[in-house]
Amino acid sequence: MKTEFYQTERRVCMHICLVNEEYPKETSFGGIATYQHILARELVKRGNRVTVICKSNVRSQRYIEEGVEVVRIFSKDLNNIDSLINYRMKVKEELENLEKQGLDIIETPEWGADTIFYLSKGKVPIVTKLHTPLKVWLKYNKSHMSLEIKEQLLKWEEELINRSEKVISCTESLKNIVLREMDITRNDDIEIIPNPAILNELGMKKIKSYNQILFCGSLEERKGVLNLARVLPSIFKKHSNYKVVFIGKDTNRNNLNISTQELIKSYVGEEYVDFLEFKGHINNNIIQEEYAKSAVCVFPSLYENFPYVVLEAMSNGAAIIGSINGGMTEMINDGVSGLLIDPYNLQALEKAILNVIEDSECSEIMRNNARREVERFSSSKIVEQNLRVYQEAIQERRGKIEQRVLA
Repeated sequence: MKTEFYQTERRVCMHICLVNEEYPKETSFGGIATYQHILARELVKRGNRVTVICKSNVRSQRYIEEGVEVVRIFSKDLNNIDSLINYRMKVKEELENLEKQGLDIIETPEWGADTIFYLSKGKVPIVTKLHTPLKVWLKYNKSHMSLEIKEQLLKWEEELINRSEKVISCTESLKNIVLREMDITRNDDIEIIPNPAILNELGMKKIKSYNQILFCGSLEERKGVLNLARVLPSIFKKHSNYKVVFIGKDTNRNNLNISTQELIKSYVGEEYVDFLEFKGHINNNIIQEEYAKSAVCVFPSLYENFPYVVLEAMSNGAAIIGSINGGMTEMINDGVSGLLIDPYNLQALEKAILNVIEDSECSEIMRNNARREVERFSSSKIVEQNLRVYQEAIQERRGKIEQRVLA
């Protein structure tokens, strides 16, 4: 393995490959895509060569975008075991080609285990970033994938976590869940590195106060959006001048396997359905404006690891209500930069919303605190931690190789 670092501005620079099917703009599905995009750009700014291997729904292609080499592998769908295997074999081939060019390190999420076939014979060390494993996801989402696919992905994800050179998690919460609920044989060496935020690209100024409550995220049961819908009639009875805006794609991920948007409407009832506005998936710049003009942003997830929507809301000076279940407890200082509630406690959720919209002085304090608190997740601080872990992984792999030679 060729591992020749070079120096620029006192930094050790590498050839880094980020692997995951999600990557903007074509396959910008959610938090992993946002994370990979931010990380890739920040690594390039520090003088590293960065290649991204991701999926294409249109055609296989290679191009340079924002200084990042993007390699898209065409796959019509990943809904059967043959297509899953075929896609991962193509990922392996791309990684083997990059290995010949002096690739130093690979980072990939555990979700989907896209690098699983390279893991067995590849020479370049892999750092796995925990986002939300399928085993955890399945506890909160109704899945329609076949049993064969489900069992294979569960097996692949566990193998990837166990055999990667390094494993990092963006929250202590997820680390503990993975160690407790998955068949993990590695030592308790999972390091916590939060996801980075590009603060200078997010609005830091409140536009003006609107009578708007905002939910941002996919419309699915795990996000707590149905519990939010259950309390809205009580909110509207007391504050008929408010509306609720939902940003995010509709899904059938609920116990009834029907449109979650239609379920929300049924819970609110005909009397208040006109108080709801569904915007679907919209441009990121418009989302920033929606954060900034909302009286409160509500994220009552039944479980959530490290939602970027919370970082963006904090950066835009929004008052935030989040969930105690998962990583939001490591992002929001309860009562200081936002409020944390038990998403299953509808009374607590309703009370929190009313507290924010009825106490303007308190909510303004939380907004100001949130703007300051989000600086903890500045990419300039976080990405340096990633680079340190990459270097440690390379040294670890080098040490193992030397031990085998000596043996």
